[in-house]
Amino acid sequence: MNNITALETKLQNAQFRVGILSQNTNQLLLEPELLSSALEELAIVLEELNVQHEELLQTRQELELERQHYWELFEFAPDAYIVTDTLGVIQQANRFASGFLGVRTDFLIGKPLLVFVGKAERTAFHNQLSQPEKLLQSQHWQIEIQPRRGEAFPAVIAVSAVYDTQKKLVGWRWLLRDIADLPQSMTIVNSVDSSQELQELRSRYIQTISHEFRTPMTVVQTSVELLENYDGKISRETRARCFQVIRTGIQSMLRLLEQVSLYKAELSQLKVNSSQINLQQVCENAIALHQPKGDDLHTLELNCHLTESWVNLDATMLHIILDNLLNNAITYSPKGGVIQLNLHQQNHQIVLEVKDQGIGIPTEDLPRLYEPFHRAKNVVNFLPGIGFGLAIVKKIVDLLEGAIAIDSKLGVGTTVTITLPL
Repeated sequence: MNNITALETKLQNAQFRVGILSQNTNQLLLEPELLSSALEELAIVLEELNVQHEELLQTRQELELERQHYWELFEFAPDAYIVTDTLGVIQQANRFASGFLGVRTDFLIGKPLLVFVGKAERTAFHNQLSQPEKLLQSQHWQIEIQPRRGEAFPAVIAVSAVYDTQKKLVGWRWLLRDIADLPQSMTIVNSVDSSQELQELRSRYIQTISHEFRTPMTVVQTSVELLENYDGKISRETRARCFQVIRTGIQSMLRLLEQVSLYKAELSQLKVNSSQINLQQVCENAIALHQPKGDDLHTLELNCHLTESWVNLDATMLHIILDNLLNNAITYSPKGGVIQLNLHQQNHQIVLEVKDQGIGIPTEDLPRLYEPFHRAKNVVNFLPGIGFGLAIVKKIVDLLEGAIAIDSKLGVGTTVTITLPL
């Protein structure tokens, strides 16, 4: 059993324990040792979570060492590697670039890359630089390089974009190599870009998981400490609220672990296992599982228009799709919002639609919604989530040979439409 599975089991046991305690509040008043024992169990689970968090921090330190390693690869690479701003002004250059262009590295900083392009090609180079979309499409092209000293020579250039944390274009990465070595140059370009993308993905993974664990861990720990230190002084209502907070926190961490486990391992092993299922009943069960609890004032509606309720689909995959879409709709909708699950058949296809009245998704974020860890800029740091939900849904829809479409307007809401063949 791996660490995630073991921790998930402990969380499920703790959740079961909290449920029993919340149903037997009167008994706890008569048997304080029972409450003490349960709180000790919760404290152990919290300690396990802290250990997991420390392991994440350790992994982050290891990632920093890897970054240093890649910086050394950049500095001592056997190719000219340059980073510029969006205007093409050199910000960084490795040692090989210095020899390639015939200028010391410290003197290269602040110089326009354009001055090292052959005069006959400077206008074309400037036009490319002024059109980012066109520049990205020209991933590799031949150009004449004019070093500070010596004769001009043909070279191959590879370019990729540099974005900040807000996904704003802030610069360009350039790799230059003599045209005689073009095949090897292509291999190195792809290797460098893949390595950097991998590091960025791993960094986002660690930061996101660490952040999302910290919040529920903190609220659970606060509630446990309140019950431990003030049990005889708090009212029955306060005690019940503490149990509800603990239960919610554990459910949040369980969901996080389930998503990480599913995306990390299970998706690659999932195989379609279709059988005859009552589609309307499956959707009714999904709605029931997400019905509002406590202060949650959302309204969930099921609108089913099927000519035949029994269909041939994979029940497990359908459950995962519904769970993620309904959870997203609830998370990103204001209290009191209406969430609709609409279902109908069309030309031997099932059309499943989840519609909310939530905050909506910025247009620029729509193309990247299926990327793991990507979250729209209007929810990052404001609402919980790790950016796995739609990535999981997209993979499953692809396995089912279906299609997914998202329509969203800021301040109006979002509609996710899934089409599955029968």
